[in-house]
Amino acid sequence: MPLDPQTTCDVTIDVSHHQNEIDWARVKNAGKQLVMIKANQGMSKDSRWDANRQGALQHGLLIIPYAFLTADDDPVQQADFFIQTAGLVAGMPAALDWEGDSAPEAHDVETIGKRVAQAIHRDPLAYWGLTPPDPPTEALKQWPRWIPRYGVNDGHPDPNHKPTEPWLFWQYTSKGKVNGIVGDVDASLFAGSEDELREWCRSGALPGAVV
Repeated sequence: MPLDPQTTCDVTIDVSHHQNEIDWARVKNAGKQLVMIKANQGMSKDSRWDANRQGALQHGLLIIPYAFLTADDDPVQQADFFIQTAGLVAGMPAALDWEGDSAPEAHDVETIGKRVAQAIHRDPLAYWGLTPPDPPTEALKQWPRWIPRYGVNDGHPDPNHKPTEPWLFWQYTSKGKVNGIVGDVDASLFAGSEDELREWCRSGALPGAVV
């Protein structure tokens, strides 16, 4: 993956129950094409997962389900719950959110990721920040990365605070504004064109600049 890709597209947001009810038609009309949707936190399904998934699909948006990982639950059970909740099957993209005080140890994240990979036949997208909860294993380092770097965090990418590691998605703000969503929403750049984004979601093929 590139550290500073020459082609990017700004059409990705991520949502959970925190955004409450979303007007997906307006989100689509605002030019968004991909939404990361929280499916579960540990063994608890996000209260807006079903509604968000249905609304996004009805309006033709690409979807990446994500699981917020916890240390409180058995990693295998947690992986299986995510697979079942999100309906993960071969070819689908999926993301693992590894952050916070209740985050599992790296070897448990690897266990969860490998089990998810068996279901989707591709590596999961891995989210962790500048200081991960635990030193990542070698397996984790091989997964495509979704990296949060905010800088001034004013709703726009801050060129002075780009990720310092190769990335596929750069979550550049937690204060994005999108028609159809009341309040703030996270927004991310993709390290490629819109066509390459659609192809990565479909097949897992990395953008040309990444290969």
